[in-house]
Amino acid sequence: MTFDSQTVAVINALVIFVCGATFIVNTFMRKDDASGRVWSVSYMAGMFTSFSYVVSALSQEAWWAIAAGNGGYVLSIAALWSGARLFNGKSSLLWVSLIGTAVTIVAALAAGPSGGPWAGAPATFLCIALFAGLGAAETLVGAMRDNPTTRGFTIVLGIASLFFAARLIALLVEGPDGSLFTTLFGTVAASLLLIALLIVATVVLSVLRAERAAPASRRHGSIVAYTGDDVLLQESFVRIVDDWLERANFHDEQLAILHIRLDDLDEMKTAFGAAFSSEVAEGSSPRSVGTVRRSPTSARTAPGVS
Repeated sequence: MTFDSQTVAVINALVIFVCGATFIVNTFMRKDDASGRVWSVSYMAGMFTSFSYVVSALSQEAWWAIAAGNGGYVLSIAALWSGARLFNGKSSLLWVSLIGTAVTIVAALAAGPSGGPWAGAPATFLCIALFAGLGAAETLVGAMRDNPTTRGFTIVLGIASLFFAARLIALLVEGPDGSLFTTLFGTVAASLLLIALLIVATVVLSVLRAERAAPASRRHGSIVAYTGDDVLLQESFVRIVDDWLERANFHDEQLAILHIRLDDLDEMKTAFGAAFSSEVAEGSSPRSVGTVRRSPTSARTAPGVS
């Protein structure tokens, strides 16, 4: 079964607008979601890209629309990386994404009206390969690494990075009219890859955002319930408990620490997601516990409860 470029372009536009509209509407409902706002920029840039390429196809005089579409394409991929950084608790480095977008636009405009549909293509392919690779790497660290839902996103971004790197090489070697480039790296192949990326990204990013918002407050009265997501290293745990004990003694308050171990919690997280395992852990936490009074130095020898 083969697809002509016009059919794929229509399908591509429909997927972009449906996925983009859905994600953007959900973003407006979550005003405190910083990573979601940046990811929404990616969808808006993708929608703008689709519109720009349609304009350039309808009018030969609108040669500048190629530059606008190329810039939007790069920004749509770069914003995925910037949003992933925010999700992992880092700075977005959105300015880097904007610089890559600007470089792409300038490269296309420099070719002028005679540049044709592939004006600025080398710079575009290079930037997309770079930002897709950075995005795939970002999903392998921090909070995104700990969530198995992101694995599909990692794979798709990695494939996109390799595809556009190979596409750049094919373009430089034999040009846009070469048989290898037309068959394996042409508009149809790139559009099908983009459709797959959009579908996977929409599912994964929506799940990640929902799971982060799900465990609302983990405080029940004066009890602070910690789930498996909050496990600390021994050194960090001792340092924090020392501080708590010192503050409790200073205010003449009593302090109790209780650790509950749930069987198969990791399997629940893998099967049903982090939000479900967090709810199970919270539901297993006691509503009232006995109180223990200890000195700060005794924290290092305090027995654990498992």
